[in-house]
Amino acid sequence: MKSNHIAVGTNIKGSAPNQFNSPRGIFVDVNFDLYVADCFNDRVQLFQSGESNGITVAGYTSLTPTITLLWPTGIILDAEKYLFIVDQKNDRIVGSGLNGFRCLVGCYGKGSQSNQLEYPCSLSFDRSGNLFVADQYNHRIQKFLLMKDSFALPYNQPKFCPTATWNSKGITFTNQSSDDFNPIAIFVSTNNTIYVVNRQNKAIIMWDEESVNPTKIIPGNFTGIASLFVALNGDIYIDETIKSHRVQKWIAETNTFITVMNVRQACS
Repeated sequence: MKSNHIAVGTNIKGSAPNQFNSPRGIFVDVNFDLYVADCFNDRVQLFQSGESNGITVAGYTSLTPTITLLWPTGIILDAEKYLFIVDQKNDRIVGSGLNGFRCLVGCYGKGSQSNQLEYPCSLSFDRSGNLFVADQYNHRIQKFLLMKDSFALPYNQPKFCPTATWNSKGITFTNQSSDDFNPIAIFVSTNNTIYVVNRQNKAIIMWDEESVNPTKIIPGNFTGIASLFVALNGDIYIDETIKSHRVQKWIAETNTFITVMNVRQACS
């Protein structure tokens, strides 16, 4: 295994431009610029390729603040460089546009109605531009249909116009027993296969396109999963840095796990 090196950060938590306090979601664009959801600093940081100091692009400390975040946990950047953010403690999803940020879904306070979320953790888009949200405390996955203005959707990085809107009322994709289902991360592949990390039973659940019931469950005895990513060949990378301090890879061809990275401590 190759040794790791620090891309950004100082190993000491803080709020300086080169520090984090419990970083969660990340996104790397085609220019290798790195976006980080700096959760407990209530901001999203942009680290341009090769730079160690971040620029706050969302949150009250940004250069042009248009929104206040509270525990951002997941981020996606579209091909037009518009940001989509899981604003966890505000129980909503927000997105940027020409005039700053706006609330997209979960804009009516926390709750369990179709237009509400409670403690969302992660988001992803399918190839039609529909928005999927891991709605953790409601023990469900919500699907919000794109209403208008979608363009081409390259792999894992959709392209929307700045006025794109989604139906405010979500469709419950799955809401298994609350005792058994605790979704904390979601990924939708190019063929619309949905992957969800279920913290409760320490497994990854898969649904093929249009499937109502799970088509595959991958048990792994995971501990402290934070996120996952699916490669084009179907291999899955699982972030277990919260407790096990490692990243695992599930190899689709052999149905086996290998550890591809170890970290000295949890990413917090």
